[in-house]
Amino acid sequence: MEYTAKTFRPKIEQFCCPGCHGTLDEKGGELCCGNIAHGPFLKDQEGRFYFVPLPDLSRFKEDHWKGVNIIKSVFKKYPRLYYLLWHIFCPVLLSGLRPKNIVNSLPESAIILNLGSGPRRIHPRAINVDIFPFSEVDVIASAAELPFPNNSVDAVLSESLLE
Repeated sequence: MEYTAKTFRPKIEQFCCPGCHGTLDEKGGELCCGNIAHGPFLKDQEGRFYFVPLPDLSRFKEDHWKGVNIIKSVFKKYPRLYYLLWHIFCPVLLSGLRPKNIVNSLPESAIILNLGSGPRRIHPRAINVDIFPFSEVDVIASAAELPFPNNSVDAVLSESLLE
């Protein structure tokens, strides 16, 4: 795994098809599965792959801008303000097992996913996975269909993903 101070940049061989868990090949800047019904998985301007089918991504974006999610979506553009308000209005009871403490208790070589990361990075070693391409997201994917091979991750963090 390659880490920088802010982001994780995976190598292509660390991914698999989220639909069938088959291997992926890079062709013309896209990742392609041997099953033609899956993919292709496209890159954004920052080099992150979208492991979400475009129709699903459109549906998620549409849902993201409805009801109370409109307010959340606007504030998520300003992560510090968003999390300040979030902790005031939606306090989460943590029994000392804060995500940063969990990450620090794992070996340096541990591969850690932060599912539903939102717009912040809880730790430089955590791989941020979210369905939306917030600035701190490393892998754009649905938590229901992750693009990582079985048994390739040491720990999974999920703070407020299941609301």
